[in-house]
Amino acid sequence: MTAKQRFCAEIRWTMILFVFYSSSHNFQSLTGNSRFVRVPTD
Repeated sequence: MTAKQRFCAEIRWTMILFVFYSSSHNFQSLTGNSRFVRVPTD
């Protein structure tokens, strides 16, 4: 594996982890907001 291939692999994993973290964070905030909105209507 050359240095360029290793660098591309690290970038790819960083992007995957970043997307996974941001999507899970957005999902938690969405569920939290929907729960916050749903409680007063009950």
